[in-house]
Amino acid sequence: MSIPDFEALMLPLLSSLAGGNVLPMGEVRNKLSAHFELNDVESTSDLFHRNINEATRHLMAADLIESLPGGYSITPLGRHVLQRRLNFID
Repeated sequence: MSIPDFEALMLPLLSSLAGGNVLPMGEVRNKLSAHFELNDVESTSDLFHRNINEATRHLMAADLIESLPGGYSITPLGRHVLQRRLNFID
């Protein structure tokens, strides 16, 4: 599988935080890597990390996730978006 672009990462990234816990970015990356079935080379690539960072910035700008001590968490608006069961976030 090829490395997903930042737009393809946004909904799975938001979903990875649906449990409500604050997750460190390393754990989020592992969840996304598993979701997209990336191999070791792909999951540790600079491109994958840059795309995750870009997706994170967009989700934070939209107030769907927030940065907290220890990692990232979903916001009430982010929960509302997930309840809509969208196929894609852009």
